[in-house]
Amino acid sequence: MKIGVWIDRDFNPKSGGAFSYYSRLVNELDLFNFNEEIELVFINQSINENKYSKKSICISSLPKIILKFFNFSPIILDLIYRLELKYLKKRLTSQLLKNDIKVIYYLKQTTCHFPDFPFIATNWDIGYLSTHSFPELNSQREFNRRDSYYKNILPRALMVFCESEASKRELLNYTNLGAHKLKIVPLFSGNVSSLSLDNQEIEKILLEYKLGKRSFFFYPAQFWAHKNHYGLLNAFSLFLKENPDFKLVLCGSDKGNKNYVKSITRDLKIEDSVIFAGFVSNNVLFTFYKSSFALIMASHFGPTNIPPIEAMEIGVPVICSDLDGHKEILGDAGVYFNSYEISSIFKSMNKLKNNRDEFKKLVVNRSKSNLFKVENSVNKIAENLSQIILIRKNWK
Repeated sequence: MKIGVWIDRDFNPKSGGAFSYYSRLVNELDLFNFNEEIELVFINQSINENKYSKKSICISSLPKIILKFFNFSPIILDLIYRLELKYLKKRLTSQLLKNDIKVIYYLKQTTCHFPDFPFIATNWDIGYLSTHSFPELNSQREFNRRDSYYKNILPRALMVFCESEASKRELLNYTNLGAHKLKIVPLFSGNVSSLSLDNQEIEKILLEYKLGKRSFFFYPAQFWAHKNHYGLLNAFSLFLKENPDFKLVLCGSDKGNKNYVKSITRDLKIEDSVIFAGFVSNNVLFTFYKSSFALIMASHFGPTNIPPIEAMEIGVPVICSDLDGHKEILGDAGVYFNSYEISSIFKSMNKLKNNRDEFKKLVVNRSKSNLFKVENSVNKIAENLSQIILIRKNWK
């Protein structure tokens, strides 16, 4: 049975952890040998995106010759594709049927272009309900978009892949979805944790950012309000009073909150101790992980995040918010804090500082039995797709 994997055009590296997950999963699905009853087919709207070893099909209302030979600007192409999905769904659906696609698997959360067509959904979180009303979640348009999806579209999925037990519990708590539809496909690290750089390259990168090994905390997070840079910076200012040579490295793309975060460093008079690295390459990201004193994951938002998995695989101690998903990933190898209490974050920094060797050993041991690995995820996907096929065979 042919199962289509929808390839989103609007995903890019600056999407942060979501992109790391998405891009690695696409690659792993392309390489994985499914059993003979499953034929995975990649679906996109561009004839030029046939870059996979598995079969790839292009669905579009435009003749293939136009897509192939006319040099449309990316902006015009993007507009065409968006209009297709909005107004030409019947025509595109007929192409899916013509190619004998029976189910579409969406890898990106809150994505479903053809609700009437059998589909598998992905869910990372339901943060617009499970956390406070941060601006990125609370605008009327964004709230309505998410609310409509969770009330009107997600319940129609054949199956929903959740990235942790904590994520599954959230869906059961905040929606009317039945537990029989929810399957665990564990979250996993991006490609950064599998890198290997020689000491010379690492030293060169550290020199560029004027950093020493194990002399800084590292927080990779886009500049959203829910990432809690405010609480982290206030806790770090307290830590600096007794540890003035420490640095805090922040990297990630700006989502509208970066200037405010910078203003906090000025108000606290710690701007010389905080490095805003911006959006960085994987080599730089790996160096920050590998050379840091510890990863700090201060986010209010979960239930899981990718950086604690990456830090664990690289062998770096982790301080993180006490979200259920973080505890599911790290167990007793993490140092946890209440993300809404500055004193709690500060105390966790000191706890790690006084027991770093112990927590490093714990995180290395935890990594050996880590369930949050991409191979586990793809195996679970294969298992669930076999069950999907049994469901889908009940109609033509």
